[in-house]
Amino acid sequence: MKILIVDDSKAIMAIVRKSLEKEGFIEDAFQYASNGADALQIALEWQPDLILTDWHMPGMSGLELMQAIRQQASTQPIIGMITTERSEDRLREARSSGATFIMHKPFEYHELGQVIRQTVCDKLNKTPVDPALSRMDIQPRARIENDFIQQVNPNAQLVLNTDMIIDDLVRPFQIIFLGFEGLSNIRAVIVLDAPAIRLFAGSSEEITDQLLQQSVNRILASRHAIFDGELIDALKVLRNTRIDRPNGKFIELLSNPAGRHSMTIRQPSREDGRMVVIMR
Repeated sequence: MKILIVDDSKAIMAIVRKSLEKEGFIEDAFQYASNGADALQIALEWQPDLILTDWHMPGMSGLELMQAIRQQASTQPIIGMITTERSEDRLREARSSGATFIMHKPFEYHELGQVIRQTVCDKLNKTPVDPALSRMDIQPRARIENDFIQQVNPNAQLVLNTDMIIDDLVRPFQIIFLGFEGLSNIRAVIVLDAPAIRLFAGSSEEITDQLLQQSVNRILASRHAIFDGELIDALKVLRNTRIDRPNGKFIELLSNPAGRHSMTIRQPSREDGRMVVIMR
């Protein structure tokens, strides 16, 4: 199957493809366009089976692209829209212009693959590869303690600590939720206690919003040292939260050992900081 992905965000294009590969679409041909005009030219020349397009793009919109394809293409592809558009009138207009399905951002990984299986594969008589053969994932690096500290604070030492408990963490805490642009899934959670926040921010001051943002910036800048995976550059901060005292959800988050990697950050003459990386 030939699939054309159209979006003005390179990150979204990569995520759409990886979402499809995760659902078994790994033997298919892909092409990309960042605007409607380029997509129209590719569609007329390459004749894809399926077009997945954003709605709002510079120049020709996804809606205008669909209308042009319906008028000009000798063979009509199946077209799906992946969009933040929620207006019922606009969505009806998209369907009347030829959209076979509409997927709203943000979406779960599996949702796009399921929709294509249900609405596209039957029409084209195509069967994707077993999705178990493909993975869209990130995971902590095997030697995170070496690479990570060199990027964050070369004067510090990071030690894996499998015995860490909640009472070891010093309040307030910072919780950073990481995921991919356009997807609602949380892929990883990073928890820092107060000394770790200060070590990240390179400060001994009181915990302020500015210090919290500095630690977030350090996390993003060093994400290649924390995680392995093909889409690390697309990893974004979905939420950044300060917690002054543990609540039920926080305790539950840290109490589950599955996917949890606990570390102590040590620097001479500074209080030890604690960091917990939790994979979701």
